[in-house]
Amino acid sequence: MITGSSILLSLTVLAASAADAPQWPQFRGPSGTGVAAEDAAPPIEFSPAKGVAWRADAGVGHGSLCIWGNQVFLLSFDKAGRKFQTTSLDRGKGTLLWRQDLAVKEIEPLHVLNNPASATPATDGERLYVYFGSYGLAAYTLDGKPAWTHPLPTANHRFGSGTSPVVEGDLLLLSPTGPGAIVYAFDRRDGSVKWQSTMGSSGVQGTNGFSTPVVWGGQAVVHGAGSVAAFDLRDGKRLWWLGVHSNGTATPVAGQGMLFVPTWSNSGDSSFIPPLPSWDEMLSGYDKDKDGRISSDELRDDVFLMKRPDVPDDTPFAHISVKRYFSQLDANHDGYLTRQEWEPVRAMMASVVRPHGLIAIKPGGQGDIGATHVAWTEPKNVPEVPSPLLYHNRLYMVTNGGIVTCMDARDGRVIFRGRLGTPGEYYASPVAAAGRLYFISRDGVVTVLADGEELKVLARNELAEEVFASPAILGDTLYVRTVAHVYAFRAGDKAR
Repeated sequence: MITGSSILLSLTVLAASAADAPQWPQFRGPSGTGVAAEDAAPPIEFSPAKGVAWRADAGVGHGSLCIWGNQVFLLSFDKAGRKFQTTSLDRGKGTLLWRQDLAVKEIEPLHVLNNPASATPATDGERLYVYFGSYGLAAYTLDGKPAWTHPLPTANHRFGSGTSPVVEGDLLLLSPTGPGAIVYAFDRRDGSVKWQSTMGSSGVQGTNGFSTPVVWGGQAVVHGAGSVAAFDLRDGKRLWWLGVHSNGTATPVAGQGMLFVPTWSNSGDSSFIPPLPSWDEMLSGYDKDKDGRISSDELRDDVFLMKRPDVPDDTPFAHISVKRYFSQLDANHDGYLTRQEWEPVRAMMASVVRPHGLIAIKPGGQGDIGATHVAWTEPKNVPEVPSPLLYHNRLYMVTNGGIVTCMDARDGRVIFRGRLGTPGEYYASPVAAAGRLYFISRDGVVTVLADGEELKVLARNELAEEVFASPAILGDTLYVRTVAHVYAFRAGDKAR
């Protein structure tokens, strides 16, 4: 840990009251909405060569930024040292204030695009709370001193963890990925468990999904794999639930008296499941020796069980070819596909689509709310990872390919749907300030839209680095974490 009089001087803002401290205290900022304060005025045009107030090393991690007072907090993973790092940067200068390490024995299973430091820290102005799927929880005072730790079982999912902690009153809420689909409420002061619950029988058991809990009307709501469920903050009692066809990736957002849940599945869109050729067509195209059977060697990698048009061809796990899954389709394991094996596969794939969609949930539900409290749904162009953005009664969502949809939050009416002009994958959730919307592609292009009834692009800003983390906004500054750096962008003469 780095200490010294200069650091103590930089931390004097901590003496201010919580109400006065500038803050973006958790994933997607205040209340998890992604909406900045009314007086925020971030820049519209910027780049690594324009409008940079400061730039700092980000370490290796995908988690978003947490900000309180004069400090910017972020998490990273030191692969060589096999340790997790929690870092505090000076918000005005980007200089290092302190860093703390946590040693780890094993690393959770991960998707090739994921990272073991994928969570966003949370703070209440007294302590900073961090979560690593391979470690568990830890808390620090804002000057970098360890407060408590609560190790948890290693996240056990082949894609890795994606959730972040949330502070609500004296509780710290967490829904870690892993067996049992457990939702926790910890005492934020000492890390002890206040209550824990399971997602229940409405969803797919064994995993929570990857989203962050949302507080809505005295309830902790979790979007898991196969279900959305709400728990009483006082005792963890499951109050209501809704079975959904979803991988549980995106975090819901609340507002306008409703909760908006973006449910997504890789078999939820019919355009992801191309029709399979008939057996006679397969023989005509691939049976080279004309023996009425097809071996793996005879196949080309151009017949797909699933092929997503919204992502590039080299995206891992996005495109599932028959050749790749040959051994699983070859029912008798004799090294050949036959008509008797192929026709059941065609029938199964023709019926596998189970529609997903963005769901608007009304308050006041009890038990299974599927038939009583769904206000409206929108099945098209649902994001896989980015959370929706509710701003001025309009609900925005962005999918891979850079397709943005704007809906009236009250009734789900689609106001517009169109392309940002920035294709590629999207992992960062959009944010809003000063009548503007900020969308960031994985390729590091920040597209700025005008909030309104039509798709109006104000700027496209290229950062020349990949981005997985969602940005933060405070005052006149836009904070962006790329895979290598943290940038603070300001307009005009406020930048260096």
